[in-house]
Amino acid sequence: MDSKDTLETERLVLAKASWFDALFILRMIGNETVRQYLGGAVPLRRRLSVIRSYLDVGPTEFVWTVRVRKIASPIGLISVTKHKDGRDFELSYQF
Repeated sequence: MDSKDTLETERLVLAKASWFDALFILRMIGNETVRQYLGGAVPLRRRLSVIRSYLDVGPTEFVWTVRVRKIASPIGLISVTKHKDGRDFELSYQF
């Protein structure tokens, strides 16, 4: 794996999001509390396209699933993706 695909700390592992994470992502983007400051829960009809957008990012963008190292359970997502203006990048996180 390339260094940008996995980042590790003493307590966490950030790994490139994959289809293996789809169910976790589905639950996160449908959670009103998690998405409170991100425009609210993603409507059911749009969730599959949102999951695809997290898993099919451009070569200069990154989406990581955050896991607790000891138990390997996912607890969140961190992304660095192009802003909707197309000029800048934005850091986003969901836990």
